[in-house]
Amino acid sequence: MTELFGKCLHLRGQIRYSDQVRERLVNRAARRAPKPHVTVRYLEADFAEMFVRALGGLGPDGLEDARYRGRELVRNAAMGGLALATGLRCQEFTYLLVAEIPPLPCAPARLPILFPVPASVAKGGKFRTTWISYEALAGVRRYLELERPLAAEGSQWMPPARWG
Repeated sequence: MTELFGKCLHLRGQIRYSDQVRERLVNRAARRAPKPHVTVRYLEADFAEMFVRALGGLGPDGLEDARYRGRELVRNAAMGGLALATGLRCQEFTYLLVAEIPPLPCAPARLPILFPVPASVAKGGKFRTTWISYEALAGVRRYLELERPLAAEGSQWMPPARWG
């Protein structure tokens, strides 16, 4: 049912909080409407898990797939888990530096861990904070501390001096 108060068109709307439902007059002009171009999609949990396993050279059952011929499996799985857990945009993920990965907390946490996204790589140059699960962060940290030094051992490549 709509009613006209002054110049604003009001309607009865439901306000929900927890298990409580209340009806009240709502100003239609003040209600936020979703933008039609926004299409955020999430992967189902079982598909995301299978995706990270596949990046790590594992089959759907979690066992090593003997037919898989990829390289850098630990890196691939860690970075896939990081991208899924944080929701970083492609640009943010591409230019993320090792120093910008947060440290692992001393004890495993059930709550997500803050993951700052620097302004230099964030959309619009605006600093933002997102979240990462303890398990995903632990996977990235294990890769950075164990596998990465082994993969880079003996390499002659050095970053240019102008990079600092």
